[in-house]
Amino acid sequence: MTGGTEGHKQLFDAVVELDLKKVVLQTGKVDPEPYKTKRPKWTIIPYLTEFEKLVAESSMVITHQGGGTIFEAVLYGKPLIIVFNHEIPRSANTDDMRVLAKKVGAPFLDHVDSKTIESLILEIGKQEKPHFENGRVKAAEIILHE
Repeated sequence: MTGGTEGHKQLFDAVVELDLKKVVLQTGKVDPEPYKTKRPKWTIIPYLTEFEKLVAESSMVITHQGGGTIFEAVLYGKPLIIVFNHEIPRSANTDDMRVLAKKVGAPFLDHVDSKTIESLILEIGKQEKPHFENGRVKAAEIILHE
């Protein structure tokens, strides 16, 4: 689970209340200590240099708006939940994120709700992974045939 560089305190506060066994929580600018205290068996870090590897090895990704983590999760075919962070004013808006979430086949939550997050976590493993055409191949074909 990640809140990017800025973090997503509301999301972290909600998820730390859930009975999840194995979690890697990347907190960004949010102080990781309260979460480490409450969930000592979780891996809780402010930043990670090998973030791509973390996403690649995860079983699912929960994140907020912004493209980086969302597209990493899609690239690696990971189940994804997007929870909007209202504390990041200079980012995508909820309408844009709803569209993106639909395109990548991810549930989108406009507000943090621990019960909904918990039910999505339980359901997401059953969802079919979205399939995306290799854009590089399509781009090469267009270039070669023009």
